[in-house]
Amino acid sequence: MDSNDPSFWVNRVQPQEIPAIAMDLFKIGKAFHLQGSPGTGKTYIGEVVAELLAERFGLKLVKNQMRWDKGEFGLIQANMSHYESEDWMMPLINPKTSKYERTATSVLPVSDNGLFQIDEIAKKPETFRFVAQLMNEGRIGFDYFLPKNTYCMSTSNYTSDRAGAHHLHTDLINRMAILNVHPTAEGFCKHHGGELAPDIMGFLKWFPDKILTFNPKDVGEPFASPRSIFAVSQLLDTGFDPNNATNPNAYKVLRSLVGEAFTNEFQAVLRASMSLGDVDDMIKDPEGSRAKIETLKSDSSNARSQLCSLTMMLAKRCKRDASNFGDIIRLLHKIDDESAVVFTHMALQVNPKVKEQPEFAEHYERNQGFYF
Repeated sequence: MDSNDPSFWVNRVQPQEIPAIAMDLFKIGKAFHLQGSPGTGKTYIGEVVAELLAERFGLKLVKNQMRWDKGEFGLIQANMSHYESEDWMMPLINPKTSKYERTATSVLPVSDNGLFQIDEIAKKPETFRFVAQLMNEGRIGFDYFLPKNTYCMSTSNYTSDRAGAHHLHTDLINRMAILNVHPTAEGFCKHHGGELAPDIMGFLKWFPDKILTFNPKDVGEPFASPRSIFAVSQLLDTGFDPNNATNPNAYKVLRSLVGEAFTNEFQAVLRASMSLGDVDDMIKDPEGSRAKIETLKSDSSNARSQLCSLTMMLAKRCKRDASNFGDIIRLLHKIDDESAVVFTHMALQVNPKVKEQPEFAEHYERNQGFYF
């Protein structure tokens, strides 16, 4: 299946939805396969699923070990790009019987209670046959059988991603549940919560389409994805200023991580703050700032960038002191409810004490049907 297949749009799921789906599939012993563009969190999802399974069995999770003990649940993540067929089942001649045999290698799990995750399976179509049998029947011929309570999942890119993936064979597709991973800005922000830099969270709230800017036609060009955007967030947490005029490399650093489309829009939003003037005056005297507020209400792209920049700055103030929430929310409600809602989302993520502010209860009652 590919992203230009009509059924793709019906069967796509957000990354944070997949662990619960996996738990339901595993109840009937069904393996699942994740398809998605690079950087959408497919490999990481396996770790989350393994944590849930370990919790279900009351076992301690261990990762990428050849063997594990009775009180442990193991996760093996094997990338098909690194292996050939013989790396899974080693052909040999038994010296005692002179007969041809196959022996399972250390790649395959041998201990009970585990999750076996095979990444990038679409890069090696010559392995589809034994992967199909492993996923569906839990064995490879009569030479290897999955240990007790061992679950399977796999991942791949789309063929249109130009990442070296081939179309999955029909028999392989029919032996697994197929899920197309489609990240959203809302899901990404909710999953990472307080981990994200306020500037990143605010930007994605206003420009959710920038969560994934991958275009297979842009050969060799960097692009924004949940993985690369999180890297930018970590960079900002180190004190890196993406709009520092004295640092000629600021643009190059950003572009190397998230590509041109994300970088240009992100820097435009940061520059928009310069035209806002004294934000303190707006907060203290909204009535006296009526002209500026009316400008922010317009539908122009510059006004949208300014609003985004404004909510990002104001969320940082709440991160330092939750008591700032009251004055700020009164100002934003004079602009529009959407701005107030976006700001509140951000403020809650960076400082949960915002909920304790009396103005929050009033805001919640006024807007709960909007976003809560």
